[in-house]
Amino acid sequence: MPESRAEPRRSSAAASVKLGSLALKSGNDYAAVIAVALDGAPLESSKRILVQIGTVARPHGWKTRATPKGEEITDLGSAPWNVADTDLELSLANPALQVAHPARRQRDAPPTSMWPGKAGRSASRCPPTPCM
Repeated sequence: MPESRAEPRRSSAAASVKLGSLALKSGNDYAAVIAVALDGAPLESSKRILVQIGTVARPHGWKTRATPKGEEITDLGSAPWNVADTDLELSLANPALQVAHPARRQRDAPPTSMWPGKAGRSASRCPPTPCM
């Protein structure tokens, strides 16, 4: 089984978390992040790592109202779906990593270069994605 680390987090301000060699700082109110070594090696030495990030995704027109027990959905909305922009800084203590290939709508997008950080390699802030 490949090594992985995950962190679902809800916060009202920028939150930082450290999971071993993986450090995350998110400005999103909610974000779920998972990093998986695709070659079966530990994340600290893997040469192929998949990082997936999920933020809030809701149909256009989604509405809620506050209740004494939390929130009540008042309108489910409809297509298109609105996805919150990703605001995340990620660093991983892994000197074997040199390049990040972010998933983008354009298949010919150039890779994102990485540079040495305090804990090995550090990727820059993820570019915001447009609402779908």
